Amino acid sequence: MPATTKIIGPARGALMTVIDTCELGRPVHVLDRFCQVLHADMAAAVESLFATRTAPGFQLGRIEHSRRVHPHRPLRWFLFDTAAGRLGFSIDRQAALALLARRLGMSNWSQLDQETLQRSETATEQRLAAQVGKRLVQCLSARLLSGLQERAATDTAPAVLDTERHGFGGPTDAQALFLGCDLLDAQGRPMGRLNWVLEDSALDALLRALAPPRRKPVKKPIDPTTLRRQLPMLLDVRLLEKPLSLGDVMALRPGSVLPVDLGLAAVRIQDSPVLKASVVEHGGKLCLTSLQEV
Repeated sequence: MPATTKIIGPARGALMTVIDTCELGRPVHVLDRFCQVLHADMAAAVESLFATRTAPGFQLGRIEHSRRVHPHRPLRWFLFDTAAGRLGFSIDRQAALALLARRLGMSNWSQLDQETLQRSETATEQRLAAQVGKRLVQCLSARLLSGLQERAATDTAPAVLDTERHGFGGPTDAQALFLGCDLLDAQGRPMGRLNWVLEDSALDALLRALAPPRRKPVKKPIDPTTLRRQLPMLLDVRLLEKPLSLGDVMALRPGSVLPVDLGLAAVRIQDSPVLKASVVEHGGKLCLTSLQEV
C-alpha cells in the first residue's frame, strides 16, 4: 500500500512535541534527574544564605528545564564566567525584595504590598541579586562538573560577573538551556521565581557529564602469519636469459636445439626482483629451491 500524507489541524499540531535537532543523540532524557539532584544543592545554598535561628528559611520549588524562557516581563540577567562555562542568573523583583527584607530582619518579609513592588529598583537590591546569583551560580557550576555524582565537585574557580553583558533582556545563544524554580516561603507560598541559563559551553559540559561512558572497541592484535596467508601476490619467475643475434634467430627451424645454461632464476613482483632461486626438476616438474633475497 503506498504511503499517504495526512495534514493535521493547528489545534492538534500544537499538542505535538517539536523535535529539536540540537538534542538528537544527546542525553537530554537525564535532565529531569539532574534537576532533582541540583535542587538539593540549591536548597542547601539558599538555606545557608538566609536561614536564621528564630524563623524558618526559604524553600525552593521544583526545578524545571526548557530550551526557552517565557517571562511576563523582561528579566535582568547577571552573566558569570565559571569553570563550567558561561552561566546566567535572574531573579524576580518580588523574590529579591523578599530576600532583602529577610536579610534586614523585617517581620513582614513574606507579605509585600503592591506599593513596594512599584517603587524603583535600588542599588541595594541589585547588589543582593548579584550576591545571591554568584553563590547559586557557583553551586550550579560545581554540579555541572559532577553530573549525577552523589557529591558535587568543588568549583575552585570563582564565578566572575561579566559587567559588560548583564542587564535587561536575555542571552541570545540559540544553544542555551534555561532552568527555573519558584522561591517559596515556609508555608509554601510563591515569593517569586529564580532562573538560570546555561550557554553553549556550559550546556556541552553538562551533557558530557551526563553521557554514559562509551565502550572502547577491543582491537584484536594482528597476526602476521594470518596477514601473509590472506594477502594475495602474483609472482613472476624468469628462468633464464640468452642473448641471440638476429641471424641466429632467423636460422632457427622446427627441431633446432638451442643450448642454454640454466643458472639462478629471478623471482619478480610487478617486474621488481625480490628473490633468486635455483631451478630443479622434481617428479617431472620444474621447482624452485634455495631461495635468496635480492
